[in-house]
Amino acid sequence: MAVDLALGLRDILDASAELASAEDEDAVLHIAIRRARQLVGTDLAYVMLLDPERGDTYMRMAEGATSPRFDTIRLGMGLGLGGQVAEAMAPRWTRNYLADEQYTHVIDPIIRDEGVKAILGVPVRTHGRLTGTLFTSDRRERAFSQDEITLVALLADQVSAALTAAERASRRQRDLDSTRDALDIAHAETARLSATVDLHERLTRLVIAGTTVPEIVDLVVDLEGGTAAVFDLAHREIG
Repeated sequence: MAVDLALGLRDILDASAELASAEDEDAVLHIAIRRARQLVGTDLAYVMLLDPERGDTYMRMAEGATSPRFDTIRLGMGLGLGGQVAEAMAPRWTRNYLADEQYTHVIDPIIRDEGVKAILGVPVRTHGRLTGTLFTSDRRERAFSQDEITLVALLADQVSAALTAAERASRRQRDLDSTRDALDIAHAETARLSATVDLHERLTRLVIAGTTVPEIVDLVVDLEGGTAAVFDLAHREIG
């Protein structure tokens, strides 16, 4: 059954509001894949993110998948449907992936285990650069209409904005935590210096008052803990 575009656009607005309230990347991606499944009415949805160091994409989160190996998927640029989405940064879809010869088949055993047939993938972009790919898939053959492709692509744009906001929030939190740790260290150092100055002043008053060395040593031990001893210039213990 075809998706009603007007209803779909309303769902996108609802998804945008929900994504705006997400506090971190995990929350954003959970919302994204749940909304993708609901939007098109598919069996599963998943997100693969770009690994800049390896230059490929890896499975980050899935909903509706049952095969343990599904979470291990990695795709190089141009490989498979997902690799083509990542390379071209444009939507791709197939009604039956395993039978579709236009794609380089590198993860067929995993797809076969999962029972996936129809796949729609769209890029997630940030400032024109690839962040990852959003997929929605079925275990039956089906076509994806242009309206469905447009709606999932619009959802991916909202996901991109939410990921950027979540990363900024995480960065601010890390900066705040770092500042708090630095302040705690500074406060501890200030307290230590204050205690040292106070001890020095007390010892000075005792010396001026004529207190004997053993008495001063006993006081220091009482204040600081541990043990102490005083030696003269000939290395003989005093007291």
